[in-house]
Amino acid sequence: VAHLCRVLEGVPLAIELAAAKSRTVPLDVLAEQLDDTLSAYGEQRGTSDRHRTMDAMIAWSYDLLSPGEQALFRSLGVFVGGFTIDAATRVCPTPHLSPSEVAGSIDALVEHSIVESSPDTGRYRLLEPLRLFALARLREADELDHLTKVHARAFSSIVSSASNEAHGPAHDMIRAGFRADASNIRAALEHLESTGETECMCEMVAALTAFWVAENRFDEQMRWG
Repeated sequence: VAHLCRVLEGVPLAIELAAAKSRTVPLDVLAEQLDDTLSAYGEQRGTSDRHRTMDAMIAWSYDLLSPGEQALFRSLGVFVGGFTIDAATRVCPTPHLSPSEVAGSIDALVEHSIVESSPDTGRYRLLEPLRLFALARLREADELDHLTKVHARAFSSIVSSASNEAHGPAHDMIRAGFRADASNIRAALEHLESTGETECMCEMVAALTAFWVAENRFDEQMRWG
């Protein structure tokens, strides 16, 4: 354990990723694997030891995932500020995973310490180093443009559907959901604007206007209204 902490430069996320693997891999085998992995990254130039360690650990953890888990992890990189299971099932189904399999695979990524869960809120997130890695893998796989479009369309649908219930018993819950997903909503609007999908963007803005007013988010109302 001391050797592992030492070679991982004391980087908390790197240690957490290694600890997750120690549940299924003996420590001596784990230490040998990490020594080999870190040696392969040792020749990188222009990055600090801590950054090389982080990059190596994330890449190593990714390589140990199944193809379906890898595809899901990459897809989760398009979320900004976290996500719910509902949003993930709309955005992340892949040739390897059906919508019904996404939730179980997210639980598996939580077990690998790749995804963080917040049971109190029902939300999940990737820490920023992991999200940046996922985005890089999406670019390499030529999947980023497609997933960004799917993400924008999904949040347009989520916002429009929720706004229809905003005056009913679920009013507070819907406002809380919009608040939690503010970064995803903003990213969706920016994508729709940049790709000229003005009709979809305007529908989304109309659905959000009452929320922005209620939350005193007049800057966003002015920006998109």
